[in-house]
Amino acid sequence: LGAAGTLGSEVWVRVDAVDLANLPILLSAAMEGLAREADTLDGHSVLASCATIADVLNNMPSEADAVLSRTFRRNLRDSLLQEVELAVTSVMQPLTVGATAHALSSLANIVERDIDVSQQGVEKALDLVVLLVGEVISR
Repeated sequence: LGAAGTLGSEVWVRVDAVDLANLPILLSAAMEGLAREADTLDGHSVLASCATIADVLNNMPSEADAVLSRTFRRNLRDSLLQEVELAVTSVMQPLTVGATAHALSSLANIVERDIDVSQQGVEKALDLVVLLVGEVISR
């Protein structure tokens, strides 16, 4: 079946194909858990949690498209991008090279299926990439 919750300092999601009907509930619960825990998590844990949720979206069986609307997927990815933005612009300041690489990796994971990213999400992701690359260059 599926589950969502916190494990240590990271939000986790486990989904098996037999529980597709509950997928929207599980993903929503994971995002709510992340939002609830974000204030107490370090930036790397926020990035790892965002990447984990994006992994679930990226690796869903094709049958899940019938359960998760494109709007739901876009809203979820936009929310993940907001969490990454918060992590890199406040929690993780000043950014280290390792944190920058982790953030870029998480961003790539979130926007992997670009058809599921809104125009606003694409712009936010590009802004974050420019910010992160600028941080590295400025050193």
